[in-house]
Amino acid sequence: MTKEYQPIDPGRIKTYHIDRRRHKATVHAAAALPQAGASAGALLDSLPDYLGASSFREVIRSIVAAHKNDRPVVAAFGAHVIKVGCGPILIDLIRRGIVRAIVCNGACAAWARTRPGACA
Repeated sequence: MTKEYQPIDPGRIKTYHIDRRRHKATVHAAAALPQAGASAGALLDSLPDYLGASSFREVIRSIVAAHKNDRPVVAAFGAHVIKVGCGPILIDLIRRGIVRAIVCNGACAAWARTRPGACA
């Protein structure tokens, strides 16, 4: 059963000037490319300060604050964190004592079990 659609009536379209439109992005907030060989911090600084990049920075600030104040940082994740190659990063955070506990599903537990000492 196909529904028939009526063509739009262009005379009923309401428009407004672009200057009245709200924007989430601005030219000044655009990302800048870091120099070749730049640090991870420089890469983070080059990201625009909104949406995902802003949230990512907030997560980093929260982890740093928790670690500095001797509060536990618990990483909860599924198998995709391992699948996309972030396992070594997670292991490093555990070994440094930044991440004190992990919560994961069975696929992650199976991965850790095949790497003796990875999380020790």
